Amino acid sequence: MKRFFSIVALVVVVIAFGAFVSTKTSQQLDFAANYSHGTIFVGTTTLSALVSDTEDLRAKGLSGFSRLGRDQAMLFIFPSLGNWGFWMKDMNFSIDILWLDEDFRIITIEKSVAPSTYPKIFFPKSLARYVIELNAGTTDLFGVTIGDELRFSLKK
Repeated sequence: MKRFFSIVALVVVVIAFGAFVSTKTSQQLDFAANYSHGTIFVGTTTLSALVSDTEDLRAKGLSGFSRLGRDQAMLFIFPSLGNWGFWMKDMNFSIDILWLDEDFRIITIEKSVAPSTYPKIFFPKSLARYVIELNAGTTDLFGVTIGDELRFSLKK
């Protein structure tokens, strides 16, 4: 009988822990649910992307996120070419920032931009239409360089 109650207690603890983890996971998913999703193709590598394509989402960016997964990114789509600046306000981790022109070619790369750089603003070397934020070190890991052409698809 004592063993039965021990097993029941263990099951209750496991279920409670699972509910807690599930709640935390769904909160993170709910937070990301405001974003459209897409795929970025870097050579033979595929990254899952959250898409920031509205003024509010572009302003929020990755602020408040605790991290990105190894194969994740954020894609910013702007309505036109511009000198789009980025800062690290409310960021919790370092990132690589890629600016792309209207032909999806990388025109500027800032590597390992740390949260401590805030309030410095980083700008592209020429006008950009798209920006991609990746975990710090990703551009080196995949051998991404200025002039590379990236592709992406959006999920509706």
